[in-house]
This record gives sequence, C-alpha cells and structure tokens, in this order.
Amino acid sequence: MSVCFTQRLGDLAVCVGANVQQGQDLLVLAWDVEQAPLARAVAESAYCRGARFVSAVYWDAHVKHSRLRHAPVETLDFVPDWWEAITTECVARRSAVIVLFGQTQPQLMEDIPPERAMRDFMPSTPPFWEAVDRGDLAWTTVPGVCPGLAQAMLGTPEVDRLWAVLAPILRLDALNPQSAWRQHIAGLRHRAKLLQEHHFAERRITAGLTGAIKA
Repeated sequence: MSVCFTQRLGDLAVCVGANVQQGQDLLVLAWDVEQAPLARAVAESAYCRGARFVSAVYWDAHVKHSRLRHAPVETLDFVPDWWEAITTECVARRSAVIVLFGQTQPQLMEDIPPERAMRDFMPSTPPFWEAVDRGDLAWTTVPGVCPGLAQAMLGTPEVDRLWAVLAPILRLDALNPQSAWRQHIAGLRHRAKLLQEHHFAERRITAGLTGAIKA
C-alpha cells in the first residue's frame, strides 16, 4: 500500500499540484529527513515528465531545536545567504517548488519559549512567501507521509494507517487520481464563477442560517 500511494502522491504533486513542465527545474523541500521516500517519488515523477534538474532539500527539526535552545536570541532571525539564494534562483529560473509538509515531532519544540521560536523562520522564510504571493513560483504542498507524521497524527508509526486516512481525502484511491483532481478543480472553478456572477459582497450567519447579501 505504502509504495503505491507514495508514487501516486508524487505523481499528483508533480503533474497536477506544481504542473512541472518539460525542461523546468524543481525544488523539493522536505520538512523531515524521514520523508526521503516521498521526495524520491517526486523526483522520479518529475524526471519522467521531463524536468531538467531536481534538487531535494531536507530539513532537520533536531538541528533547529538545538539552535532554538542554545543560540543567542539576537541571532535567531538570521537567514544565511545560501538559503535566500535558493528562492532567488528558483524565481529567476521559473522553477517549480514542492513542499513535503508535516511536523513529525511536534512535541520536540515544547520546551522552547514562544518568543524564541517566533524569531526563527527557517525554512519557511518571508522571501519565499513573497515570491509565492507575486506568482513568481509554481508551487504546491502535500503531506509528507512518513512514520513520524503517522505517530504525530494517529499515535502510531504505522504508515499504512495514515495512508488509509489520507488516500480518500487526496483522491489517491481513485482509478486515476490526476483525472479525479482535475475534475474536482474544474467543479470548484465552475462554482466560483457562479458566485462571482451574483456579485455577493458579504456572508452572514444568523440563528443557524446562512445568507448571502448582494452588493
């Protein structure tokens, strides 16, 4: 089950989520080293689709934890030039970005005071999100399925149990997940178009009833 769904999610992220094009570069950012199998599935799919180069970058929560515990507080907002250069290069090359998201050990940071934790943006730095907001990056994020994420979400490291929860949500159990998602996206766009045509200005919820008020 795990191998099948891992590759299906990799294909979905590449072909629908980020829509990686032939000759395009791809950055895969994994939030934990445990997510390597999914990162490799994404790379396999991207190269099969014609990507020019796939870069896999793995974050390590334990290293971040050590920084937050011991580094001088005035250094916690420092971002190295090489990291900022990744975003700059992705924008310049019109690269695609796929983020494998998920805190696999959320309890790890429980001993960190909030005023310290909030200063360290790595690896999700403001320039990346500014590039996203400008539309300079083709990007998507998918669950970084791994034993640690299964433990964090379900209290067990059994990845197959996590796949059983996520597969229907992500449409990975469909005969053709990519087609299923494209149909779903088309449906959302159609409903959005209908709402826009009515020029609704606000939505009010009163006594359990929902009403839309026209402009």
